[in-house]
Amino acid sequence: MKNWIAFALTVVAVTSSPSAMAQGVFDLGALTSSIGKTTTTTGAKTPSISIDVLNYKPTAQLSAENLKKFYASLDSISPGMGGQLESGLAGQDVFGMLDSELAKYGVRPNNLGDAMAIYMIGSWLSANGKTEDPTTTQVAGVRKMVEETLGKVPEMTKLSDADKQSSAQALLLQLFLNEMMIDSVKADPVAFKKVGADIKAAAKTMAGFDADLFDMTPSGLSRKAK
Repeated sequence: MKNWIAFALTVVAVTSSPSAMAQGVFDLGALTSSIGKTTTTTGAKTPSISIDVLNYKPTAQLSAENLKKFYASLDSISPGMGGQLESGLAGQDVFGMLDSELAKYGVRPNNLGDAMAIYMIGSWLSANGKTEDPTTTQVAGVRKMVEETLGKVPEMTKLSDADKQSSAQALLLQLFLNEMMIDSVKADPVAFKKVGADIKAAAKTMAGFDADLFDMTPSGLSRKAK
């Protein structure tokens, strides 16, 4: 997503604390708290429900509403930033651009599991001071891990398309914001470390993902041995 991040930084000046914005603008704990607690390595048993349940049919209206909430959340943390970003991205298909960038890593659009996977990877990298992009193999491995986990959560079948769309887009927007904040402080080692720590804390609080429980391997995230 580096090209997209660079584009965003040309339309918004990060003048307030990047650390504050990296602490999370969404609350997805009710939906995703099981991820960090029950995610396993690959090789788990066959999911008890079809992974197709993670797909959703998006609507343009809900996408617009979700963006409005995102901009408003930014303004509440950093007055003016949300409006500035909204003005700079006016006329742009924000989610279309995100989908196009993430497709380079094998991330499928309109799939809640894929959104969770790429958010987890991005959070782990930031939490560990890494700035490189993941490989398609790593993304595929984490996608499989998430599918195996959510395949054991019957509540997934009760989520509406709107629920899944809002949750997936929230994760992608938070990931985008995290990477923008990391990029804005990469020249300052102290600030870089602080933003990474705040991203790690937000991932645990917001999405139930504890980066400290995992290592990154060539095939994706692997739960550390106890």
